[in-house]
Amino acid sequence: MLRGWGQLHRGGTVTTAAFTAHVARFATEPVDELLQAWIHGTPLPPLPGAERRAAGQGAWTRRCSHG
Repeated sequence: MLRGWGQLHRGGTVTTAAFTAHVARFATEPVDELLQAWIHGTPLPPLPGAERRAAGQGAWTRRCSHG
């Protein structure tokens, strides 16, 4: 459902109403409460150390293991 949304609207401009209508087409139960909390709910707290990274005082790292 989300991949289809992304492919359909890649590079375009859409509305929240269009997204919620898209989700509702795939849902087997009402999703209004879920989407209300997800889209309009309280934002997530900042990531630990995000202030330092924004100021250039740290770097994101990625570890890869090859086995």
